[in-house]
Amino acid sequence: MATNTAKVGAADRIFKSLTAVDLITVVVFAAMFRILFMVYKLAEIVFPWNHPAWYFFCLLCLGAALAIVRKPGAIFLFTIAFLAIDFFFQGEIPAWWICAATVPLIPEAYMYFRAKQLGGSKAAFSDRNSLLTVGFIYTLLAYISNILLIIYALQVPFPHWMVWPVGALGLVLGVLGMWLGLGIGKKITGLIG
Repeated sequence: MATNTAKVGAADRIFKSLTAVDLITVVVFAAMFRILFMVYKLAEIVFPWNHPAWYFFCLLCLGAALAIVRKPGAIFLFTIAFLAIDFFFQGEIPAWWICAATVPLIPEAYMYFRAKQLGGSKAAFSDRNSLLTVGFIYTLLAYISNILLIIYALQVPFPHWMVWPVGALGLVLGVLGMWLGLGIGKKITGLIG
């Protein structure tokens, strides 16, 4: 029985382009985010104002990983890696895990179309504005899914008027984290050669 090689999926092509070094890089930065996650947890006394720290640390590590790896699929793998670490370290409710695992899908799609527009994934992943847009989209989607779960699934009591100012601060800090992470990642790439 012959296989049809013409129907190789996009996901298969994406994940074959990632090397072992790319995977290790993404997992190392996901683990660094999990370590920085402890700072977020320490600040839980000021809930929901601690959430912007989560977005800052997440996008700081994601930005560094993207500046080093510069390949499609890295956003999704970063998210899955930190979710797996989170799941085995502290456990999570399945609804949060499922919602969080869908967050990188739109940023990945954006980078796919941006790569087609710029003539390749290397050009798209080297474009700071594209990556800052990814940071904005990622933060926005993560915040929306987190706040919906907090309000409806977990039913955490807090004043709902706080959703907007906390979200605005989260977006600013998320994009700032991506910007700083890109700078850190470029410095590391310069050291590596």
